[in-house]
Amino acid sequence: MHSEIFNGRSFAMFPLTIFLISFIGSYGLIELSTLGANTLTQILGFLGLFMGLSVGAIGFWSRDAMKNILGSYNLLVYSSRTLPLSRRKLLLSFLLMNIIYYTVFFLAPLSIGAILVSGLSVFYGIGLLFGGFIAGVLAAIVLSNLSTKVPGYSISYSNRFGPLVGKNIVDIMRSTGGILKVFFSLTVLTGLYWFIVLYFPFASYFLQNPLISFGVLIGTVSLTVYNWINRFDDAKDYIYLPIDSKMVLRAKQKSFLLVSVPLTSTFLFGAFLFYSGSYIEIILSLTASLSTQIYTVGLGSYLTGLKPNYRLFNPKVFLKYLGANSIFILPLLMISLFIENGFYLEFLGLLGLTAFIGFVLAKTAKP
Repeated sequence: MHSEIFNGRSFAMFPLTIFLISFIGSYGLIELSTLGANTLTQILGFLGLFMGLSVGAIGFWSRDAMKNILGSYNLLVYSSRTLPLSRRKLLLSFLLMNIIYYTVFFLAPLSIGAILVSGLSVFYGIGLLFGGFIAGVLAAIVLSNLSTKVPGYSISYSNRFGPLVGKNIVDIMRSTGGILKVFFSLTVLTGLYWFIVLYFPFASYFLQNPLISFGVLIGTVSLTVYNWINRFDDAKDYIYLPIDSKMVLRAKQKSFLLVSVPLTSTFLFGAFLFYSGSYIEIILSLTASLSTQIYTVGLGSYLTGLKPNYRLFNPKVFLKYLGANSIFILPLLMISLFIENGFYLEFLGLLGLTAFIGFVLAKTAKP
């Protein structure tokens, strides 16, 4: 099924991609950071647990994702609902299949890449990688079964920004995992940013004004929120209603801001409490975050329309996004390093221009 969805040759090259990422990441961690092989061991254990939780979450967001890819099909793991098969036997087969599958496509390439860099000293970490994966799958299955016993709740489509915006918010809240999965995806990206900044000397310059630099970065990575908002429906779903696809796109853009701004502000206030920054810094960081979010949703919707989860996998579109993004984000990051030297007006002016360009892109975007 996966080879049909993702193209057979590309799918076969996936383990090689994982190996290269593992090799480069392991080399960078040991040679370019202040950390060492012990940290690599811990990271491997965490990756195993994280992948296991993701794979085993058959009652979490993965069911929504597979439905969006395949439509209303019944996967083998759900066959106990319609066929005279034992659910316990199916779950055991599901567990065994995933151990074999992810060993070949993920765990083995990760292990080989780490071993080539650090040698057998990371062998204990590889054990944690496999053990954490199995433990994560089992824990996710247990948690998924428990989640089905949580009582449901109702949410109205009524919204001061319009029923389409209300529907987008309801889609996220009622999907399995709710708003927590959006929060979690932002947590992973921001966690990766702070990990690099704190432990890799070449990125430590951002600690000169950590709140302001972080405000620029978190607005950029908020693109993941736009991906989530466009995960639950398609423009064709509205074809029988007296609205056009442009109205749907505008509603997606507004929904992005309604979801993204509160979430990113939460991360910024957390960093503010941790670093005990000044009120001017938190105001500047919030302004930077809002401006870059407007640009992010404008550029993202301009290049990908209502299909960011599909079109961003096109190398040409992705390179265009990276290039257009760097035009404003890189200068903002550079100015944020020296803002205390009197570059406040330049920084605010560039933020205003960034937001304006984002607004224009959002208005001219097509589905």
